[in-house]
Amino acid sequence: MSVLTEAQREYMDSLLKPSDSLEGQGSLPNEQKIVRNSKHLVTRDSLQVVDDEDHKHQSRKTGRGNHRVRSSKKGGAGGKGTWGTPMDSVGAETALDKGDPNYDSTEDQVLELVAEAVIEVRDPVTEFKERVSAIVLEYFDNADVQEACDSIEDLHCPLYQHFVVKKVVTMAMDRQQRECEMAARLLSVIFPNVVCPDEMTKGFIQLLNCAEDLALDVPEAGTILGIFISRAVVDDILPPAFVNRALGLVSEDRSVATAALQYCKVQLGARHAAERVLRLWGDSVGLTVDDAKQKIALLLAEYSSSRDAVEAQQCLHALQLPFFHHEVVKKALTSAIENPDQKQAFISLLSELGKTGEVSQTQMTMGFTRMLEAVEDLSLDVPDATTRLNELIEEAKSHSILDASFGQPAPLESEM
Repeated sequence: MSVLTEAQREYMDSLLKPSDSLEGQGSLPNEQKIVRNSKHLVTRDSLQVVDDEDHKHQSRKTGRGNHRVRSSKKGGAGGKGTWGTPMDSVGAETALDKGDPNYDSTEDQVLELVAEAVIEVRDPVTEFKERVSAIVLEYFDNADVQEACDSIEDLHCPLYQHFVVKKVVTMAMDRQQRECEMAARLLSVIFPNVVCPDEMTKGFIQLLNCAEDLALDVPEAGTILGIFISRAVVDDILPPAFVNRALGLVSEDRSVATAALQYCKVQLGARHAAERVLRLWGDSVGLTVDDAKQKIALLLAEYSSSRDAVEAQQCLHALQLPFFHHEVVKKALTSAIENPDQKQAFISLLSELGKTGEVSQTQMTMGFTRMLEAVEDLSLDVPDATTRLNELIEEAKSHSILDASFGQPAPLESEM
């Protein structure tokens, strides 16, 4: 007894007919029409489109029914569930031959742009040195130390600061004393805000390392470099121990570097070393040393009458001589020793100049040190000059003008 109705039997017969008989029927959407296979019923949107020629080579019939068996791709890279060869993901090779149908002119343009970009890449150190050279040359022409300082600061290259030191000195070496003095002043102005202490020291070490080469172009390079180092110590941009430590590091075969350091040792060990070193290049730039001293003396004389510390500070700033501020301290102390009734006035001035930063702590200390060296000569006119100076030193310590350790013996290097 049949369990199927007549309608069900007709429906099953229609399913067993070839798949072409289903074309055009509306029982399923076009994108979901059923395609008959000997083993499976699959939808069209799940099939991959295969080129007829590829299909012929990639499939074959066996003697057992109409099963189609996919053959693997060449090289063993094909087949169901495989990833292909390792390089299958790489795009097709670009066609660079203009006769190739696949040639794309934009590819040549890209290559040209890349080539131009490679050519334009420059060594940053070389570019930095060239920019510093241009700044120094302009400074030698217009003598505007503040503009040169600002231009170097605008380079924003803290890692290359030692190249500034080396470039400034080497460019001044083969010029006149005027340029050497200008170079020394520029180094003093850019320290320590533009060129930090470590980079300043590193720059002078590099100069000592290349001293032999410098002497090939400038025979007196040893003496000139010795003056620069002496001036740097006097201006307090190099520590006083630099000379002795460098002598211990320089090898014996470096005769020019050794001569430069020995020259420094002689100059800095002489009596009134600071004033002697300041005069080594003569009065060659702008204000002479004597002119600067005269203006400072006039400034202090006006202050002693008006007691206007703000005006005195403005006048001192206008001189643009930050490396010579120790002379202001020395002359102020001299006036206070010669005129005890003005002692408090000059202590107040020095305190104000120190608090505002117009006179740095190093320049302040240098001024007191120079006064200690000169007090013996001053005692010829003022017998109790030494006693008065000691009182001024204690007064300066109480006003934080001087560090409390000033005047005490320096510790030995073995104790540090």
